[in-house]
Amino acid sequence: FGAAVALAMAKVAEEAGAEVSLVALLDPRHLGGEGAGDIGTAFAGTGLADSLALLSQTVPDGSKYAQALEEISKADAADRDAMARKVLSPAVLASLEHVHETTKWYSTLLSGEMSEGQLQARVTVLRATEMWHAAAASESVAEKMVREFQAQTFQGDDKVAARVAAWRGAKGGSVMKVPGTHFSMLHEPAVVTVALRLCRAVDEAEEDA
Repeated sequence: FGAAVALAMAKVAEEAGAEVSLVALLDPRHLGGEGAGDIGTAFAGTGLADSLALLSQTVPDGSKYAQALEEISKADAADRDAMARKVLSPAVLASLEHVHETTKWYSTLLSGEMSEGQLQARVTVLRATEMWHAAAASESVAEKMVREFQAQTFQGDDKVAARVAAWRGAKGGSVMKVPGTHFSMLHEPAVVTVALRLCRAVDEAEEDA
C-alpha cells in the first residue's frame, strides 16, 4: 500500500509548489490501473487466519505466528476465526484484529482507480524477486496462504513498470534489484542491501537536482 500513498503524496506536494527530489518505492506490487485486481474485494474476503499468515511473514519473529496458524488451519475454513480466538493470547488477538480491520478498511481506499499525474520527482523502484508464481519445494501453511493471496492481487514487474511510467511519462523510473522477497527484503541480511540501495538512490537524486 505504501507505494500508492507515496506517489499520491508526491503529486499533492508538487501541486502545492514543493520540490520533491525522490520517490523511492519498496517493491510496489499494486499500483492500480487497467486490469488490476480489486484489492478491496480481495481483503474483504479474508479472515483472521489470513491476516495471521501475512503477519507471520512480515515481522522478524513471525515463526511463532506461523506455528499458531498450523493449529488454526486444522479447522474448517468457516471455523478458523473462532479457532484463532481460542488459540491466540488476548494481547496477540487484539493486535491481530486491529491489523485485520485496519487493512480491510485501507484496502477499500485503494480499490478505486488511482489518478496518476506527471511527477517531476525522480521515481526509483527497489525490486525484489517475484516468488508467488509457483510453490516452493517446502512450503508452510502460512507461506502457501500468503503466496496464493499475492498471486491474486500482486502486479508483476512489467505491469509495475508501466504504472510507474504512467506517473512519470517519457522520463520513466529507475529500477534497483534487491535480494529477498517482498517481505524478506526488509529482514536481515537482505535489509542491509536495501538500505545501501536507498542511499544510492538518494545520492543520484541529489546529483540530478
